[in-house]
Amino acid sequence: MSASPILEARGIQKRFARHPVLQGVDLSVESGAVTILLGANGSGKSTLIRCLTGLERIDAGEVWLDGGRIDRLRGAARRRARRRIALVFQHFNLIDNVSVFQNVLNGAMGRAPLGMLGVLSPLASTELRDKAMDCLARVGLADRAAHPARTLSGGQQQRVAIARALMQQADVLIADEPVASLDPQAGRGVMDLLVAVAREEGMTVLASLHQLALAEEYGDRIVGLKAGQVDFDTGAEPVARDRMEALYVEGVDAPAGEEAA
Repeated sequence: MSASPILEARGIQKRFARHPVLQGVDLSVESGAVTILLGANGSGKSTLIRCLTGLERIDAGEVWLDGGRIDRLRGAARRRARRRIALVFQHFNLIDNVSVFQNVLNGAMGRAPLGMLGVLSPLASTELRDKAMDCLARVGLADRAAHPARTLSGGQQQRVAIARALMQQADVLIADEPVASLDPQAGRGVMDLLVAVAREEGMTVLASLHQLALAEEYGDRIVGLKAGQVDFDTGAEPVARDRMEALYVEGVDAPAGEEAA
């Protein structure tokens, strides 16, 4: 595993109204590693992820991707940088009434010659269509390609979201509470799949979780956030379970703009 960082937050600060959510957060995500973010509701996990991906504009600090600063990019350069980061969300973010196959095709929108038109199933190239079916096969859902996404279980929908991320051919996969809406068995299945396909594809993973056991099992590195600051980082030193549990003691409510995650 390489020790070089592919994604970095340097001194990230973010406020909503007058409430500070991130207070000088430094985070280094090593290439090829699985990094887990832990923290109570309102600790800043989801806001940090949104800042790293450009979904929220930072108030201060820097975001770097593969040696280049990306938080100041605009226009086409910003879109190119964001294509290198795939996102998997807690609530799947699929189009319910559209087929599973089309949802996966949508992952190629950023690199299709005609953009949105280029990923519409009737217009998509044979190469993209074959790739979409391959991604579905990788997550065990090729037989559900024609089904509307809304007909799938929660665990299956999250697998479709992972297939869509694979379709994007990104360098970094960021998963924001990917198992929070699932039962424990389905959640473990999703984490198994997420880590396995990322390893096979050479993708770096950053995932936010609440489940300490899953963090310990799947994380090469665990970073704890508390009140918008890094409380610990196992990349620097081992952290005992009781310190992880302390993240959830007297957790603050999520401020405006911070998702309960």
